[in-house]
Amino acid sequence: MADKINYPDKSQGVSSTFPADQTWRYQDANEVKATVNANADETDANASALLTKRDLITQLIDVESLSNLPTPSAGVIDLNVPNRTYRFADIIDIGTNRIEITASNVKLCGFFSGSNGILSTTTGVLITSVLSITMEKITLIAPLSTKILDLTNSSTEVVSIQNCVFPSSVSLGTITDYATVFISTCVFENFTSGFVLDGTMDEILIKENLVRDFTGVYLDLNGAVAFAIAVSNHSVRAGSGATFLELAASGANLNSNGQGTIFGNKVDDTGGGVAITGYDSFENKWAVGNNTPNILTSDRLIPNGWGFYVDGETSPATQTFTTTPSKLVIDGLAVVSDEAHLPNSIRGIASLWDTTNNFVLPVTEGDSMTIRIDIQITADSGNPTYIELVGDIGGAAAATIVFIDQIHGVPKNPPFALSVTMGVFAGAIFLANGAQFFINTDTGTVTVGSRAILITRTSSGAA
Repeated sequence: MADKINYPDKSQGVSSTFPADQTWRYQDANEVKATVNANADETDANASALLTKRDLITQLIDVESLSNLPTPSAGVIDLNVPNRTYRFADIIDIGTNRIEITASNVKLCGFFSGSNGILSTTTGVLITSVLSITMEKITLIAPLSTKILDLTNSSTEVVSIQNCVFPSSVSLGTITDYATVFISTCVFENFTSGFVLDGTMDEILIKENLVRDFTGVYLDLNGAVAFAIAVSNHSVRAGSGATFLELAASGANLNSNGQGTIFGNKVDDTGGGVAITGYDSFENKWAVGNNTPNILTSDRLIPNGWGFYVDGETSPATQTFTTTPSKLVIDGLAVVSDEAHLPNSIRGIASLWDTTNNFVLPVTEGDSMTIRIDIQITADSGNPTYIELVGDIGGAAAATIVFIDQIHGVPKNPPFALSVTMGVFAGAIFLANGAQFFINTDTGTVTVGSRAILITRTSSGAA
């Protein structure tokens, strides 16, 4: 510390230090004292700043060879200094050794991902830690290891992996009970098993990674529970037996207030792989969209869609309706029938109309739909004056639970077309039994030729 000048202050009395006629000397002396002491304080502050910078510099270790790392003991390189950064200048061969991180906030980094990092022939785990760890722009090569990472915490620390390359391994690793897991803009290839995340976490964010040539599960989240999970913008080539993302069923990966998103992932599974397991597009804890079609969009995000079903008019070619109600039959065999625009959640999996049993099929309880029925009346007899159309959700051979009952006049002699449109919603009974339609006349008969139904789903009960 710089020396300071101490002069008498006013409490000592001017006369005790200076003659009465020389008080001006007292004033000048204190001005000098203030100036010198201020400069001393500034010098101390600058010295402290320099010490802080020096301390920071000593936390950065440039690794140009194994000798720049702590000396291995029993095949273990122990990184035991907190807040230290190890910057690798090349691919450093550490032999059969592995790395154990026993201090918090250790960072492993390089200048360029793919050019700087660690090569090891260990047959154990390459890197283990129970504390916060950051990896940036580093390549980890350990083809003989059981896994690259084994990280276990108590839900308080952070794992951050960015711009890294894991080019060849048996397993990418396990991450258990970390508060935050962040994995971004990395390349993972030629592995058998990917990341297994397990335990209780706050947030999991895994995005913008290139993943290819693997045979196991890339992201296994089966045992993880978090408040927020986001898996986004991956480019994935999944080979035979490979799975991009494995989730726990029924949204169990997310806690009571949690939400998850799966967006923008492009998964090529043409090699025999699987895009996703454990996911239900009706689960409202997940928001899923803008992925390749092998990952269904969340039903609540894009619920709408339609199906158009036209009878083939072969079996039977026509239907004749009398005063006794009969079910309307539409077999969907006409070439103009169209299911290409069904709701995303059921496209290629289910239908909106049961062409065998002639029922409307809601997707989930709470759905709303618009239904249009088109029939062509080709003949009549006995002078009918109206047609009665009844919609039923009882599921029996005759109408038992009617949700719509309409009367439509017979305005002229056949042939003529009749279209009926209605809005409906699906409750539990509708979902269980479907909806069917019965037609009868007041007197006489009508013969119906072409018949079709357009079902448009407008909202989802999963919302």
